[in-house]
Amino acid sequence: MPEDLPRINWKGALTGLFLFTVLWLVCFFVAFMIAFGNPSPQSDAILDVLEIFFTVANPLWGMPAALVLGALFISTKG
Repeated sequence: MPEDLPRINWKGALTGLFLFTVLWLVCFFVAFMIAFGNPSPQSDAILDVLEIFFTVANPLWGMPAALVLGALFISTKG
């Protein structure tokens, strides 16, 4: 492997992807449970916030971004 190529932090990238996926699934579960609960102003507010979250954290670009950010910011050096 040539020395001029950058090394990729695969552990950090996969950790970032795992954290993104877990956060997204937890938010999806919360939204799913609230949607089938009794309607209230609090549940409407939470669903509005989660709607914004799901718009911003779209998996189409969120997963590649999580890979890149995880590789950059999650250190594997102990």
